[in-house]
Amino acid sequence: VCEQKMFECTNSRCIWKGLTCDGHNNCGDESDEFSHGNANCGMMSPGIIAAIVVGSVMTFIILIIIPFACCRRRRRRNSLLIQPDDTREEQPEHTQDLPPAYKP
Repeated sequence: VCEQKMFECTNSRCIWKGLTCDGHNNCGDESDEFSHGNANCGMMSPGIIAAIVVGSVMTFIILIIIPFACCRRRRRRNSLLIQPDDTREEQPEHTQDLPPAYKP
């Protein structure tokens, strides 16, 4: 049985855990490079998977939801500016006094 910081190869040899999954056959039987067994090469840790999920969600929010919300808000604001205001009184077309009528 190997110490805590060591990796036990299939052939019962002990190597430092940092040598696993490094692309080199440190055990002599390739067991430190297997994707199955104790080495777990090619498998992502739960922390890396969580970081990928959180990063993907944040990217989705930044690239999709925020621009959509901004465009929707802008459309709403523009539609309020375009709508006629029914509370205004009717303004006469001519605001100047007309000259007196001509009498022959």
